[in-house]
Amino acid sequence: MQAAVKAAEESGLAVADLSLDAIARRAGVSRTTLFRRIGSRRRLEAALRAAGVEPGERPGVRARAVAAAADIVRERGFAALTLEAVAVGARCSVPALHSQLGGREGLLAAMFERYSPLPRVEAVLAEPAPPLSIGVRAIYGAAFDAAVAEPRLVQGLFADALGRPDGPAARFLIGSYLPRAVASLGRWLEGEVAADRCRPLPTPLLVQLLVAPIVFHATTRGLAFAVPSLAPPPRDEVIEVLAAAYLRAVALPPNRDAAA
Repeated sequence: MQAAVKAAEESGLAVADLSLDAIARRAGVSRTTLFRRIGSRRRLEAALRAAGVEPGERPGVRARAVAAAADIVRERGFAALTLEAVAVGARCSVPALHSQLGGREGLLAAMFERYSPLPRVEAVLAEPAPPLSIGVRAIYGAAFDAAVAEPRLVQGLFADALGRPDGPAARFLIGSYLPRAVASLGRWLEGEVAADRCRPLPTPLLVQLLVAPIVFHATTRGLAFAVPSLAPPPRDEVIEVLAAAYLRAVALPPNRDAAA
């Protein structure tokens, strides 16, 4: 307990933010000896609280690893995303990353579950699914907000996937992310076709026509600001223009007999 408090004072961190290695070094023992004496980090923190010392709250390994991975991609790109680098940033061990996340593929999945628009899009399309015109605008809004919030992550993903077709980002996109996105959007669009609100085009084309404009806009929006004459319009205008274009292409009139 004394070593933990001293290490926290010297580093300027809360005890909860210290690695067990740092506490062990301050106590002058090995990590193994530390574990044998304290039993677990939880027991150490409970003992500190009982002594009137607040150790602070520490996010779990999974949350720290996802945040560390995102920082690495933002600053250095996907090529620098190794488990060893994430372990350093998350102040944990590589075996802990394997046990908590299932290695690099699991880390990628967790990172994009946290930062990508897909979970928000799936929430938009949850039962009861919205009609076509409402759903398209909601999907574009979710995609825009996620991309603008994390432009470097989005750009880093596509840059690595296009530059290294056999790399981990491309494998994750092709093997997991895109099939999940296409399945979710495809089911919804097939329902809109069955409800006679959408033209009966092949489902893959309906999905591509929907996704391509917002993906291209999101990945190039930051670059466009560098050219004054190409500066993009605000969020709501982007969403409305793209949604209106998609609906003109695929939506059916609500009463086709009257329209005819």
